[in-house]
Amino acid sequence: MRRRRIGYNDTRERLETLLFLLIKAVGIGLLLAVPVGPLGLLCLRRSLTLGAMAGLVTGLGVATADAIYAAAAAFALGAVG
Repeated sequence: MRRRRIGYNDTRERLETLLFLLIKAVGIGLLLAVPVGPLGLLCLRRSLTLGAMAGLVTGLGVATADAIYAAAAAFALGAVG
């Protein structure tokens, strides 16, 4: 049984299919990574209206607030246990 040789068109079609799947996967990943909560929407709105730096600073503020809340929760759980 002879193996069929892969020609230029077959290879190109495979690469195009892989590239399409990669782009599709990256798009789905980005859509799933966007936080949908009110603070995520605040970051998104500020990024779109005031620019990327304002969105970054807002995101850093949100992350800092989340870290403070997490630390308070960890301290409270440590005090109870």
